[in-house]
Amino acid sequence: MADLARRCHLAITCLAEPDATVRTCLEAGGVPYTVRPAHIEGWAVTNLDGLVAAIVADAREWEAELVVLDWEVWDLMRELSQALPPAGIRFATVVHAVPFLNAPAHPSGDFARDVDVRLSTEPDDAVASYIVEHAHEANEVLRRIDVLAPNRCVLDYLAGYFPGVLTRLVEPGYAVEIDEIDMAEAAGEPVTFAFMAKLVREKGTHEVLAILADVCADPGFASSRLVVIGSFEGVDERHEFLSVARRLGVEDRLELTGWLNGREKYGQLKRASVFIYPPAESDTFSICLMEALACGLPAVCADVPFIRSTYATAAVERCRPGDIADFAQTAVRLARHGTAGTPFHGTRDFAAPYGSWRTVALAEADTYGQVLGLGAPD
Repeated sequence: MADLARRCHLAITCLAEPDATVRTCLEAGGVPYTVRPAHIEGWAVTNLDGLVAAIVADAREWEAELVVLDWEVWDLMRELSQALPPAGIRFATVVHAVPFLNAPAHPSGDFARDVDVRLSTEPDDAVASYIVEHAHEANEVLRRIDVLAPNRCVLDYLAGYFPGVLTRLVEPGYAVEIDEIDMAEAAGEPVTFAFMAKLVREKGTHEVLAILADVCADPGFASSRLVVIGSFEGVDERHEFLSVARRLGVEDRLELTGWLNGREKYGQLKRASVFIYPPAESDTFSICLMEALACGLPAVCADVPFIRSTYATAAVERCRPGDIADFAQTAVRLARHGTAGTPFHGTRDFAAPYGSWRTVALAEADTYGQVLGLGAPD
């Protein structure tokens, strides 16, 4: 925040009460902010009219030339794209995934077709209803806003689904704490494998357990352990995860750390020899994977668009999505050639360009200048 504030006049409208860390960052950077809570049920913003009016009023008060929505909340994208231009204010949105689709493993390029595929598997009735009601708006809304892509995967997705929509690449759009990672030391006895994510089904929580079970069936890896870094959304999700682990016979092979930050997190990653990351349709970048590489771990991942666009390195092995045997065999092969605490060749260098949030802030400021006509887009 402080680096971005040094490059432009910055003010923040927070859609939820900022936590202590965010407040400290804002105050340290001298960034003015207001809190305008967004009430969201499913994907719908239930206080939409009042929230849009408040955001427009904030922008007028701060004499803003550009408002940037930092996440693709569709109701806000649609309404702000109509409410701000009459006030002479440009509007941009950072799009982290394909609206209504997230990150398809096998994109067809036909948006309507892939929406139908998404609907056929969507377990949440409220989300499905929202998609049915609003997905047809995608092409029109994206064409009337300035679209910012924080990685090349999103850029490629949008070019395939919405040809002709001007999308500016903000690169790098994410960062890892490379200095903190370099100073961290392994925090405990070595383990063979690590997995880190928000612990929800779409992040591959059940798949990683199945992979571990297959690995432990190999006599040479029967004692393998997996450290799991992350938090569950609730008690039910934790119970389901452990029930699957018991059914597969790997509960005693797990170490659950909960969510960790900073050197404590990196110290757990550095205990492992290999990082396993199986999700197929939930990511367009994955900071967790980049942190694992920065910690020196090779990784086994699904062969999906974000891996191909961002992680073209020998340290990342690609497997067929959902192919548990392929994942297990690849993980074993990597583990045989690796040693916990010994960085895999080239991993840290690969992560280094993503090693500074200051670089991200500079990229953002340059892109905002392009939107306002202060520089030419790439």
